[in-house]
Amino acid sequence: MKKENKKYIGIFLIILGISLLIFLPFLTGHMATDSYNIFNKGYKQYNIDNPVVDGRMLTAIMNTIMEHLNIPIIEYSIISLVIAIIISCVAITVIMSTIEKIKKPKNKSSEILLIIASYCTIFNVLYIENLHFVEAAVMACSILFYILAAKIMVQEGKRNTIKSIILLYLGIISYQGSISIFLLSVIVFAMCKNKDIKELIKIIAKAIGITLIGILLNSLQIKIVENIFKIKQQRGIKLSTILPNIEFIISNSIAVIVDMGNYIPKYSYIISIVLIESIIFTKIKKQNDVKIDKNNSIIIFEQIAIIILGIIFGYAVSVINTSAFWSGRIRLSIGAIMGFLWVHLWVKTDFAEIRNRINTVLVTVLILYSVINSINYILIMIEHKKLNEQDRQAVLQMEQYVKEYEQINNLQIKNIAVVTSKFETEKAYYPSLRYKESVIMNSGIKTEWSILGCYNYYTGEKLKSYNPTKEEQKEYLEQQKEYLCIKDTLYVTAYMY
Repeated sequence: MKKENKKYIGIFLIILGISLLIFLPFLTGHMATDSYNIFNKGYKQYNIDNPVVDGRMLTAIMNTIMEHLNIPIIEYSIISLVIAIIISCVAITVIMSTIEKIKKPKNKSSEILLIIASYCTIFNVLYIENLHFVEAAVMACSILFYILAAKIMVQEGKRNTIKSIILLYLGIISYQGSISIFLLSVIVFAMCKNKDIKELIKIIAKAIGITLIGILLNSLQIKIVENIFKIKQQRGIKLSTILPNIEFIISNSIAVIVDMGNYIPKYSYIISIVLIESIIFTKIKKQNDVKIDKNNSIIIFEQIAIIILGIIFGYAVSVINTSAFWSGRIRLSIGAIMGFLWVHLWVKTDFAEIRNRINTVLVTVLILYSVINSINYILIMIEHKKLNEQDRQAVLQMEQYVKEYEQINNLQIKNIAVVTSKFETEKAYYPSLRYKESVIMNSGIKTEWSILGCYNYYTGEKLKSYNPTKEEQKEYLEQQKEYLCIKDTLYVTAYMY
């Protein structure tokens, strides 16, 4: 085995060990709202209703494997997370090896800083959302495929375009929502290779063209599946909604960057980027004071381009459909901006190699950012575990009410009717928990798609879904209750829809 390969395997094992320690709270088992839904429907029915018709075939394959192995949903989430962490660490190694072929580290500390920058690119502030889903493994696969596709695309060589399309398509059938990572990775890798502006424009156009080809192939696949199963995808491409979607994105774009999925304090991401760029600007100005170099200005322009393009690419998926606009999982390029900025700086400046006052500040900021980000992950996971426990307690209290109702009325509750209360989404979160209004903190017993599964999961019941009439919904809502038994049906209010 080559010495270089041994080095990367060693780095991979170290970051894998660190990542497994960070994710210990989730590795002991947890339930997302989608996990309750999968539990209730069963792997086969969930496949038909969601991943198959949505064109996410790797998810469908993994679900089928879990069904045949008879793996419980809680264990599935652990298995999927372990696989996701492994794949994510491979992606980090790919970024690092790609950059090291462009510029060799001059010392060990420089190499460590590149590892940290690459780590922050993948395990960014929004990536925790991907990793809390039971589909974490295939979501991680999509990231790896997109980065590999970007790496090959910026390389010189025959058939690289075809290879990129194949890898891109594998990423799409894993998870389409994170495709923005491909586009941003292409730009950063190309900038690091010192491509001039004309070459960059060509590469951007080519990347967008390849992306469109991948989307069209995936759309064709979905149409074939729709015809076979006689079902219709709910989140397909509708040309008539593109302009309204763009208007929606523009009107809400600032709010999204301010909130960052509510995984970090408001404005903190913007402040972090402004801080880094201010330090870089100061560094470049001092360098120009000593000796004017146009390459210094290019560094600033490229940094700004990474920020702007990362944001644009992060919104690109929502142009087609805004159903998941407020979630973090489809805006990963926005979360990855911070890591890519550091990767770009590592290549274009000497901050990782030469020790002076301003470089020391940059190194300190990078290390602090990575440490704070990791601690934030741990705190989110701990809060999510508390969420699961509060859901369990809420369900058991609901079950006690149901038993008393059955005993008094001498009948059995057979169904659950979910009635959605619009425009009260704040009630879908427990006020005592932090990270409110993030996808990861939606209550399972207060979210439309997970209520039935959440109740059945914690009680061991097999209640069926009942669709109440408008009159029945109105009658229930007038009672202003969180839940209420009417005849043989338990009515429960959903606040997240």
